[in-house]
Amino acid sequence: MRISLELQSGETVRVFGPARLTMLKGHVMILGAVFSEGESVEIDRYRSYAVKALDDSVVELQLGERGSLEKPAEGEEVIEKWVEVADEIVSSEGAKTVVMLGPVDAGKSSFTALLANRGLQKGLRVAVIDADIGQADVGPPGFISATFVDRKILWLRWLRAQRLRFIGSNTPQRLEKRVISAVVDLKHLLFEEGAELVAVDSDGWVHGMHALEYKMELVRALRPTHIVVVGDEQLYETVRGWVRASKTRVYNVSQPSVVYTRDREDRRVLRSEAYRRFFENASVRRIKLDEVGVIGSCLFNGRPLPPDQLESISRMLGVRVIRGAETIDSIVLLVDEQPRQSAVERLGYEKNVYIVRRGDEKGLYVALLDENLEEKAPGVLLGIDYDSMEAEVYTSYTGPIGAIMIGYLKLNVEEGFVEEGRAPRCPI
Repeated sequence: MRISLELQSGETVRVFGPARLTMLKGHVMILGAVFSEGESVEIDRYRSYAVKALDDSVVELQLGERGSLEKPAEGEEVIEKWVEVADEIVSSEGAKTVVMLGPVDAGKSSFTALLANRGLQKGLRVAVIDADIGQADVGPPGFISATFVDRKILWLRWLRAQRLRFIGSNTPQRLEKRVISAVVDLKHLLFEEGAELVAVDSDGWVHGMHALEYKMELVRALRPTHIVVVGDEQLYETVRGWVRASKTRVYNVSQPSVVYTRDREDRRVLRSEAYRRFFENASVRRIKLDEVGVIGSCLFNGRPLPPDQLESISRMLGVRVIRGAETIDSIVLLVDEQPRQSAVERLGYEKNVYIVRRGDEKGLYVALLDENLEEKAPGVLLGIDYDSMEAEVYTSYTGPIGAIMIGYLKLNVEEGFVEEGRAPRCPI
């Protein structure tokens, strides 16, 4: 459906995607970015935006299926407050680190984009860290990602990651320290590369003591100049308490009264689309595991068990043990078939015993690292030939490999990068 819409100065309408907006006359503001005559912008089917006329304007809207247009009720839109807070932040002196906190679907990513737009308009060199590993927009899921912003954006997904740090999961639980370390590392790199404003979009895990402790440690490690709490007044009061005696400014902004709430299926589809973005033109690479580092593997981290010990364990288990490794607290055994638990217990080890079956590595989500051990791209482990110690990895990365880092997710490449659950403690 094509609509020609005349807007008076100060008038606001709300557009639900999918839609394409083209400016025929005047100027409008969308998420803090100003669009003028001749400019067009796409609104994705998962997004909705307030469009405010800055002067008398004419807008052409091409609405797709499920796309719609409505007039907000008086006081219903929050964009004015958002812009006011963002402008106060970008106008403050010195380098700025801003952390967005709030529950799922509160609008943290949208506020991050708005803040980036206002920073660009102010002439700042703006960078974004996407720290939401479950609903990643800038980088692939399971990664913390960072990039500089050089154009107006309405969705962080319009950006492309320039730096990656692998977490290997779609949830921060049990990996909080890895997340915090990655975010702090990327913050320092961005400032070294000339950033004047670094905006950190965090995940929506904020309810419960464990979640609050994690967010508190994130704030403590980042030492932000500003914190913006979106859509949770109780969280705002809690965060204010954390930094009461510091120079950090804390703002509370409401979430939009009308938002596109993503259900589980929407999130699954969005994650699959995000995976596919980073596997464009991918192919199978064969990697000699005895020539690169293997990080995050139980089997490759310990002292290899000698052949005579493998034979002895094989007899006791009643199955062939192909390879084994021992650390100070664990024994890891690679087998062709799962032995009985009673046989494992009869081994008599006082250490933890982990059984890894050959072939179970298929589908493991991994990161490929360069010779400086910096993450370059995601990959999916398709299999390992333990005789030649050669791994097959599906990836778009073609550069030199210094290491492969094992994650905790499994992906089905054939089914369009569908997640098939979380891998066990020792997936390989």
